[in-house]
Parts: sequence; structure tokens; C-alpha cells
Amino acid sequence: MQLKERRFPYPVLSQVTSDYPLGNFTYKVKEQDGCLYIDCDLREDTINEYIQKGDFAYVVGIESPQTKSRKIFKQKNSHFNIPLVVDELGNNLHLNVLILAVRDVADYPTTHLNSVYHGRKIFFKKGDYIAKCPTHTITFEFENESRKPGIVVKENKKVDSFTVDIDREVISINLNSANFAIYRNYRNSRKIEMLTSIFYSAIMAGVTQLVLSNNEDLSEENQGWIPLVLKKINQCGYSLEDLRQDASLIINVVNLILKNPLNDLFISFDGGED
Repeated sequence: MQLKERRFPYPVLSQVTSDYPLGNFTYKVKEQDGCLYIDCDLREDTINEYIQKGDFAYVVGIESPQTKSRKIFKQKNSHFNIPLVVDELGNNLHLNVLILAVRDVADYPTTHLNSVYHGRKIFFKKGDYIAKCPTHTITFEFENESRKPGIVVKENKKVDSFTVDIDREVISINLNSANFAIYRNYRNSRKIEMLTSIFYSAIMAGVTQLVLSNNEDLSEENQGWIPLVLKKINQCGYSLEDLRQDASLIINVVNLILKNPLNDLFISFDGGED
């Protein structure tokens, strides 16, 4: 989510306001070894005092517009070390670095503020902005330039088991916390075959939605899951119209995308795992 600049009825330290004439709030960020390292640089003594007292906190928000993943990190320490989950990454991440009130604060001092606030009663509610930096977009370069997240798996505490969300760029599988923990443990092992039904259902839903769409010209689609599916349909020797006339052909396309996953699934049931 990109935060828009707007006026607040209380003082906010930012690059576009003059509420703190002598204050400054910036940060540095780097991505290394699958982690984001963020160092906040706050130069405002009063805000820092309130952070140390536990009234304010540093907050980092990370969102992927492609996978719809959103994470919030809050702490007193100005240094963040945030592991990145590959399945939740798109090619771009929106990064927001803030300082927020974590509880109500009354009688905030005003002598360090712009003179327009002198003598006024300043009150912050929990969740109010104290300081903010502009939204920063981080672009990731992958070894395979054609890597666009066609299908991603992420945690969603609100679902009972799993759900599937589909847009033009990504097929998102949402697992509840328990299922997601198991998926993360086994996604790089041969036991991943046991999760075949999840991927099968998700891709089946995506291909079916594509077949049922009224959009006849999809040739200009150049990212996400749609061109990948169109390529597999072509490799099967089919057209979208063929699949519309005979829906059973969709299974052949899904099998090609997942490389005949039921073969490995049956082997795993038969004790064929190492």
C-alpha cells in the first residue's frame, strides 16, 4: 500500500511538513541473503524519549502488490532484520517506514514543535502517525527474467482450511496457520507431493476461469499466470475454444503444468519415498 501525503490535525515529522523544525526521520534499506535490513535514523529527541517509554514505536510495513501479501513489524529498536518469504514475493515490494503511537498520549510537549503548536493541547490516539517516510518500492531482479509469480502460497489466519484467489497476475493459495506451517516445512522435500490436491485445485480453478472468460484476445498478456497457461494449452495442441467445447481437456492442461503430479503422489502412498 502506498501511503498518500495528507494533512493531519496534529504534528507529524515528515519530509513534507514543517511541524518539527529541527527534526528529521530517514532510513536506509538493503536486501541481502533473503533478508531486508532497515536502519531508521531518527533525529528528534522528544519522539525518541516517547519511544523509549513505550508510547511510540518504529513500524515497518511491507506489501507485495502482486501476491497481496502484507506484513507489519513493530518494535522499539530502530534496526530491523526481516526475513523475506519467497512465496510471498512479487517483483516489487512497497515499503513503508513509520513511527506510530502504540497507546494514547496526552499533554504532549510543544516547545520543540513549530510555533503554531505552542501552547496548544496535543493529544495522540493509539495508531496515530508520529513520523513517516515516503513509500519506497523495492524491485527484485530474479535470475530468470521471466519469473513472474504465477502461483503463490501464503498464510491467512481467517480461512478454515484453504481458499484460492485469482486475478490477472497471480493465483494465490491461502492456507490457515497450521496448514501453512506444514507447507513451509515440506515445500522443498519430496513430501510436497502430499500437497498435490491444493495445487491441483488452484490451477484447475485458474484454467477454468480463463476458459469461461469472454476475453478472446489474450495475446497481449505478458506477465503472471495467464501466458504460462496459454503456453501449456498450446503445447497440448489445444485452443481455448477446444477447452470450451470439451471441459474434460482442462485436466490434460493441468497435468502438463504440474508434470503429472498424481504419479508422484501414488508413489509416495506406496512407500516409494526415500
